[in-house]
Amino acid sequence: VLGAFHLYVSYVFGGDDNGDSRFSKAVVGGTPNFGSFLFDGVNNWSGAILLCSMAGMVLMSFFQFLRRHAFNIWYFLHMVFGILILVMLFLHSVPSAAFVTAWWGLDLLVRYAVMAGLKNVTRAKLRIIGTKHRDKARLVELIVKKPAGFQYNAGQFVRLAVPALSSVEFHPISFASAPDERYIVLQVRKLGDWTERLCELAETTEFTDVLLEGPYGAMSIDLEDDDKYTMVLCVSGGIGVTPCQSVGKHLLLKHRQEGRRLKRLNFVWAVRDLQMVEDIPPLFLGATHNSVDDEETSQVEENYSKNSPDFRRMMERADYFRTGAIDKSARSTQSSDSSKMPRRPAVVQADIYCTRQKMIQSDVEGRHMRYNLYSGRPDLDQIFEDMKQSAIALGASNIAVIGCGPTALMEAVQDACRKHSSSVLCIGDDAVFFDFHKEHFEL
Repeated sequence: VLGAFHLYVSYVFGGDDNGDSRFSKAVVGGTPNFGSFLFDGVNNWSGAILLCSMAGMVLMSFFQFLRRHAFNIWYFLHMVFGILILVMLFLHSVPSAAFVTAWWGLDLLVRYAVMAGLKNVTRAKLRIIGTKHRDKARLVELIVKKPAGFQYNAGQFVRLAVPALSSVEFHPISFASAPDERYIVLQVRKLGDWTERLCELAETTEFTDVLLEGPYGAMSIDLEDDDKYTMVLCVSGGIGVTPCQSVGKHLLLKHRQEGRRLKRLNFVWAVRDLQMVEDIPPLFLGATHNSVDDEETSQVEENYSKNSPDFRRMMERADYFRTGAIDKSARSTQSSDSSKMPRRPAVVQADIYCTRQKMIQSDVEGRHMRYNLYSGRPDLDQIFEDMKQSAIALGASNIAVIGCGPTALMEAVQDACRKHSSSVLCIGDDAVFFDFHKEHFEL
């Protein structure tokens, strides 16, 4: 916008009538011709190319289709426009371009050559998760050996490159693991050309080298404040479960190991593919993986100890209140013995909603599920109302809501936060506020 305004001022008001060639075709030159003005002299044509390059870069980033489905083309054009901008700045007599270029080059050197290329080179195990489509993988999990000194926070993301595909192409991927775990877990959905090649690599290769650059991002909600946020609601859709997994597991580990105050964690996941839930169960409870090292096989640490009373109550609740996946008659038969009902609710409650795959009783019979399985879409109004009533009963005034998923789902969650939050003028024991943090990424 400022570049276009600069062009307008130069054409209409710039220069004088003393015969300056740069403005001979401008308004002040007496024979205005905008087309000729753009290419009249080095300063003019360099400015025109500079403005077009900036406009091209902005437009490519504004429209999502090229970036989402042809990332390599988008990335190449983005770099070409970036280099053109720097060169044209020099030709346009902008001396500060030297400082900008030097600073940009130093940034690239440190982040990619030193940190990613030397310090954070590590090894990852590839695992296909979820149901294949036409015998091709659509979801890939990377279990990454954590580089020495690499630290991150729950809810952050890292820029990942796979040298087997390209050493210079980095993509942002959210952490699905908690910061205190031994391994970094990343989950990637097939979306564009790079992710398609990653899925193809996972079908033929079990281990590969990876480069990590980051981490980046920060939560807009201070979840470390356990005086304010003792109740947390995570709502995710599809592969958007990854940051919610990271946040949920981190909270449970802190609650179990360090005594973080946590009165309730409700984990809601809407998913089309039930196989995906089995491959990466909510909060990875009881999940095991082979080690990233070829020579050894080990079990990744349990994210929530089975010896925890809260874990046992969660299991009891899941076994007793398993609804939606089976019919009411079967449920009433299972729940006829009221003595088996858990006397206290579990701290953590995991509710899975299978939105497209119709479930029947045989789908869940014989399974030892650690989550409640429902058929259909989540009733957000009911979920938020239940959380609000629980908060009032437990004496909590703020509920942290973490969301990641399709735009329509996140908009619905945001509307539910507004609808069920108390008025800012409301003061009292019944005042409850839903504080919303949304994760959204496209690459």
